[in-house]
Amino acid sequence: MMLMSRRARRGLRCAGASALALVVGIIAGPACFTGEALRGEPCQGDDTCGPRLACIDGICGGEPETFTCGEGVRVSIANIKPNVVFILDRSGSMSEPLGLDDSVSRWQALRGVVSAAVLSLEGELNFGVVHFPAADASPNQVDRACNSNLNPSVPVGVANTEAVLEAIPEIGEVAGEDVFIPAGAAPMASAVRIAREHLVEDLDRQLTKALVVISDSAANCGESAVTITEKLETLDTDLQAEISAAAEQGIPTYMVGLAIADVLTPNDALNPDGKGDGQPDATNLFELFGELASLGMTARPGPVGFYEPGDLDALLAELAALPDATLDCALPLDPAPDYPELIEVEVDGKIYERRQAAECEGDGYRFSADSLDEITLCGSACARFQGSGELAISYRCPGSKSSGSGS
Repeated sequence: MMLMSRRARRGLRCAGASALALVVGIIAGPACFTGEALRGEPCQGDDTCGPRLACIDGICGGEPETFTCGEGVRVSIANIKPNVVFILDRSGSMSEPLGLDDSVSRWQALRGVVSAAVLSLEGELNFGVVHFPAADASPNQVDRACNSNLNPSVPVGVANTEAVLEAIPEIGEVAGEDVFIPAGAAPMASAVRIAREHLVEDLDRQLTKALVVISDSAANCGESAVTITEKLETLDTDLQAEISAAAEQGIPTYMVGLAIADVLTPNDALNPDGKGDGQPDATNLFELFGELASLGMTARPGPVGFYEPGDLDALLAELAALPDATLDCALPLDPAPDYPELIEVEVDGKIYERRQAAECEGDGYRFSADSLDEITLCGSACARFQGSGELAISYRCPGSKSSGSGS
């Protein structure tokens, strides 16, 4: 009986792997390793193993339990609707009337805007809430007026209308263990930062994002301010930087101003009590809100660049026009497959073939780079993923069976 050489036996294994790949409908590139030893076979050094394989403890690629066979990558984006965070002013001045002869408070006006948005756009947008200042900001202790939240009051989520509405109680209503009363200063910059980071870092990177700031105040409580008077009486220009940073990340900021007058705030750093009036000095809120809207890519045409409560329908129309996500068809593979010629790519129930070329050609997928840690969906595979958000990549090994194909 003639014995076959290792190289000959290896060739048969490679041929079998290639045949299996073709059976399941995968058009592969080179299906074989070119070294002497396959993954899982004994070795004396890296040079005895096939490409991309290191000799680990005498075994090419290490012990078999470390292989990625049977693993895979699954993507399931249940909701591709835009994510919107309301950044809501709950400072002390929000208890004041919206107008000189108005029985409606600024907080009531804020509640009207938020309620109308979440009730009319429920199912079309995903909402969250960031308050400023924090709930423990004190109306009586000025050194606590700038207390800020570290996390969203309501994280963005699907079908969370009830949670958003509970986050905007009536003044005097019991909220949690306390009676709600607006109090404190306006650490608006930190609130925008928290909201922006939540949208970018905590949620799917591909979804459309937006911020809606509703306030009657200029930002104060700057981190660089030292004394209490400086914190309350000095405009915090970090807010402009935060809104600009959001714009650079493709996140528009809609500014809703409450009782915003085209006048300078008083330049009275110290009231008789020595605490100041809590409003940045010599600041034109009308001009400031217009500037913030421009930085946020949402400035309105005409003399008033920001939204007011009477512009509710226009604001809702802008939010409703935010597009659903356009999912990126270049998808990372983590970990990279040990047998790239045997992966199985299924998009929303349909298995697609490999189309390896410098660019996408036809329907299927291709490896984006030689590192094999990313694939790009092509043609109808990409369109199917963008419409469903469903993708499953199975990592198979020689001898394993395909899961079949869908349609």
